[in-house]
Amino acid sequence: MLISLIRFVFISFLFSTTAAFSADDALSSKEPSASNMAPPISNSQLPEWFYRELISIQDKVNVLDETGALKGQIQELKERIGKVEVRLEESQLRVDGKLNEQSGRIGDLKDSYDSSLSQVSWTTTWFGIVAGGLGIVIAIVAYAFSWNARLAAIATAKLEAENAFDGWVQRKENELTEKFDIKLNEQSKQLKEQKEYHEKELEKMRDDMEEQAADNDINEAYSLANNKRIDDALRRINGVIRGSQKSNSLKHQRMNAKALFFKGLIFDAGSLPDREIKTYEDLVTLYEESNDFDTQMYVARAYKNKAITLYQLNRSEEEIAVYDALLERFKDSDELALQEQVAKALVNKGATLGQLNRSEEAITVYDALLGRFKDSDELALQEQVAKALVNKGATLGQLNRSEEAITVYDALLGRFKDSDELALQEQVAKALVNKAIRLGQLNRSEEAIAVYDALLERFKDSDELALQEQVAKALVNKGATLGQLNRSEEAITVYDALLGRFKDSDELALQEQVAIALVNKGDRLGQLNRLEEEIVVYDALLERFKDSDELALQEPIATALVNKGIALGQLNRSEEEIVVYDALLERFKDSDELALQESIAKALFYKAVALGKLNRSEEAITVYDALQERFKDNEEAVIQRQVVTALCNKAELVIAGNSKEEAKKAIYDAITFMKDGYKEQRAVMEMLSFIIEDSTTDEVLGHIYAISDEEIDQSFDPIRSVIESLESPRKEQVEAFARYFEDHHNKVKLKEELDQISKL
Repeated sequence: MLISLIRFVFISFLFSTTAAFSADDALSSKEPSASNMAPPISNSQLPEWFYRELISIQDKVNVLDETGALKGQIQELKERIGKVEVRLEESQLRVDGKLNEQSGRIGDLKDSYDSSLSQVSWTTTWFGIVAGGLGIVIAIVAYAFSWNARLAAIATAKLEAENAFDGWVQRKENELTEKFDIKLNEQSKQLKEQKEYHEKELEKMRDDMEEQAADNDINEAYSLANNKRIDDALRRINGVIRGSQKSNSLKHQRMNAKALFFKGLIFDAGSLPDREIKTYEDLVTLYEESNDFDTQMYVARAYKNKAITLYQLNRSEEEIAVYDALLERFKDSDELALQEQVAKALVNKGATLGQLNRSEEAITVYDALLGRFKDSDELALQEQVAKALVNKGATLGQLNRSEEAITVYDALLGRFKDSDELALQEQVAKALVNKAIRLGQLNRSEEAIAVYDALLERFKDSDELALQEQVAKALVNKGATLGQLNRSEEAITVYDALLGRFKDSDELALQEQVAIALVNKGDRLGQLNRLEEEIVVYDALLERFKDSDELALQEPIATALVNKGIALGQLNRSEEEIVVYDALLERFKDSDELALQESIAKALFYKAVALGKLNRSEEAITVYDALQERFKDNEEAVIQRQVVTALCNKAELVIAGNSKEEAKKAIYDAITFMKDGYKEQRAVMEMLSFIIEDSTTDEVLGHIYAISDEEIDQSFDPIRSVIESLESPRKEQVEAFARYFEDHHNKVKLKEELDQISKL
């Protein structure tokens, strides 16, 4: 539109100037040779500024048509067009001046012609006058016509230009106004959206900063707890809890749940189990019904940790109830992380049931887990499936259902043996170890060794601690199996292989196996009567771990001390033997650990035996009394047997002291403690009663007939002199009983000997 307007103005200008210049040309054609006439003005002589300005305006219009004009740009263009019009009018005035000048010259020429033509004939003069007058009229008419045409053209062009321009401006104004309104609405909408976005971002930043601050406080509190600064930790975590309780928003709900969970951990670090449990209960009470995933995870973990704490407090029934609550709450969840918590709860519940000797229930729980998750491809669930299979196999083994246990282990191996996942490789290694143990229980020792070798071949080069531990166990168990096969040299070689690989390890799990390997190697050397070498091995163990307070190492240390003492006794180095037992008793005298109590009971027993060998009977009896006093209420079978044996040995020493009444009391105490068990020892006590003339041969035989020949392992060295001092036939009868217990274990032969003695 703007281009059309400019073209119209330009054409109008050319039209008006052309009309003026055409009249001038008409006059000049009358006297083309007049030398004093000004040169005519042609279209080609239009000023250069006009072209430059016209081109500039045209370029501007093109740009405005392409990009859309703003009001300021329109006003600028109006001003430039106005300036062009002014300059055009100025140019027109100059043209008018030149035309007036030309008219004056025409008048002068007319006077000159009149003077010159007076000499011409009247006719010629008249014709010239007429022609001149006609020329003037024509010139005046042409001028008038050109002037009117110019004015009319200028007026028309100006009017049309103004109308066109006003129309264009109006249209552009309407168009721009519409566009402006649209743009304004768009901008307003965008500004509103940006405001809302930035408000949300700002709120998110504030939330993130608040959550980050809370997380930092929680982490700092937990760190303080790990450094045993429990009060400081509680102050920090309680601050987070107070801050998270200022609203019921999801953000604060999550923050509070997390803070409560870690508060429970802080109580755990501070050995405050009751407060820990209460904190977990508070968390569950607040958020058990929450559908938020993050909050649900803290609820599930609170359940699990509460159950574990109850387990540590030996409150197993309550522990199981907590697992049941967790399972009821999340059993139908499809969230992987919650399914993992469900699977872990099932594994732990099964393990606790097994420890309560509710093995069938434990197996049912493991089967429930396997039924739900056995086909899952998720590693977190596969790991729990593998653990359930291992635990189920172990439970079946405890029920002496070894064949079924092996089948379970084979199922695990069939599914996961080729896995490269460490968590599954660990369970595969455990399954191989346990399978070999079950094979050993079935006296399939060669197969057991083959399984151990398979494990060693697969994982021998692994640097993963979990697998190294199973490798070490496999080596220990393989050595033990070879020892049971009386292949002691091979067993020692296996133990040396383990020691060569792991003896310098600082990992407790491996140190434990190293210690066990040293104990077992020493035992094998003892079986080979290489007692001095055996003692050297025990000394190596004691030197390596003498300062350890780890229970896993204290047990083999105690065993090594007992075995070293026994080896010294076998070398008739009884004084040194007693020193070793005293060292053990001093180190572990206050321990309540079952494994150590067993070694303490053995140390007391063998110390008393050693004192008896040194004819320090009173001291020996004192030690036996100490053993009885400490362990008389202990219900562990292995320790009860030590007490019973100690009471029997004490009775022998009392008999050797020739105190019949004290002997009767000692025998009575032993029999009373035995109750209805320990038939071999009961038969021995009956024989001792016979020695002091408090029983008959038939009563002794009656108790001997009640025992199994394979159970007998007895020596009567302490009362050998007493037996020698007995009168016949009691002496011969007691000697016959002694030979039965110490030598042939043949009841028929014993009866024959007694019959022969009675005939003498």
